Order: sequence, then structure tokens, then C-alpha cells
Amino acid sequence: MPLKTFFLYLITAAAFMTPALSTAQDDKAAAKNAFNEGRTAFENKQYPEAANAFRKAYELMPSWKLHYNIAQAEAAARRYGLALESFEKYLALGGDDIPDDRKEEVIAEITRLRVMVGTLEIQAPDGAEIFVDNVARGKAPLSG
Repeated sequence: MPLKTFFLYLITAAAFMTPALSTAQDDKAAAKNAFNEGRTAFENKQYPEAANAFRKAYELMPSWKLHYNIAQAEAAARRYGLALESFEKYLALGGDDIPDDRKEEVIAEITRLRVMVGTLEIQAPDGAEIFVDNVARGKAPLSG
């Protein structure tokens, strides 16, 4: 391959890779902004807004650590089922990376929340979208 063709190939390849890098950087910046919005909302006792912002951050840049923030905001918003679910995801995904003292705290919170959360048995046609407390939970049949 002539040197001129090789450099043209490299420049073309770089041009196609740049949008992917830019998108990843944009997602990281947007996730950081969403996280900061969540933190500010939580500090201002706007707990549902905080949970939504933390979820947005998770969608942009998934990290098991964000489930803790989501759970805290949901518990403060008195949406105990969603808090319980997020704390359980935090433990499951974080595993051995969670410090022992934090793990104990989360297990205690899960124990407290389980007493406050009921269960539902839902019978619906396959494919029906299921909402619980105005939150989409998936399509029938649901697992778990």
C-alpha cells in the first residue's frame, strides 16, 4: 500500500472513530451532570426528582454504586418498593467490592423495608404492560 494511501486510510479511520469517542465523552459528562442534579435535588429534599436524576445517570453510565443513591432517594420519597429493589441490586452487583460497614447498613435497610413492602400476584395476558404505583414494571409475565 503506498504511503499516501496508508495515511489517507488512517485519517479516514480516525474520522469514523471520533464520533464514538465524542459520544462516550458526552455520555460521561451528561451522567456527571445528572448525578450532580440528583445530589442537589436530594439536598433540597426533592427526593423523587433525585431518584429520577440518579436513574438517568445510571442509564448514561451504568455503575452498581448508583443503585445506592437511587435507593436512598426512593426511601426518602417513601417509595419503599423501589428503594428495596435498588438496595438489592446494589448488593447483588457490588458483591465483594462493597465495604463491610456499608454492606451491614444496606442489609439493615433491606430488613426494615421488607416489613413495609407488600407483594402482588398479577394475572394478565402475555404482553400486557404492568404498572404498579404509576411505575412501569414490565410486560406480563413478570419474573419474580
